[in-house]
Formats: sequence, structure tokens, C-alpha cells
Amino acid sequence: MPQSSMKICARRLLSLARAGGDRLAVGPETTAMPMAGAEDVACVAAAVLTGPMLPSGTVVRVMAAAVTNEETAEAFGAIVGRS
Repeated sequence: MPQSSMKICARRLLSLARAGGDRLAVGPETTAMPMAGAEDVACVAAAVLTGPMLPSGTVVRVMAAAVTNEETAEAFGAIVGRS
């Protein structure tokens, strides 16, 4: 799992835990969610702003690797010291 995606997962799950939640209803462990880190978004924004003019209405999708719920749980477990 990319480091920036792990940070996104950890932040999202830590905020849920702090709110008193212990379950995240997002489907089975094989469900994958595409994520992008702040660094990825910044690189794309810089390229779009400094590159050639794009036609009006152009959509630039920013997506990193999709992370499964199982990978998210493993990363979060490693961060909080549980496996």
C-alpha cells in the first residue's frame, strides 16, 4: 500500500475511533476504495496549472491505487499495535 494512502486510511479510521465508533460499514474485506494522497493531488495540480491549456470542461482524475478494506485494517492495526 502506498505510504500516502496508508496515512489517509489511518486518519480516517482514527477519527472514527475517536468518535466512539468501532465498525466501518464499507462492505466485505475485498471491497477496494481508490485513494489519492495530498502529494499526488499537488503534483497533478501543478502539472495542470503549468502545462498547456486544456479544453474547457476537461476532467483530470486523480486516483492512486485502490486499497482493500483488508489492507486498510492491516495498516491501521500496524499503526495502533494490533494485528
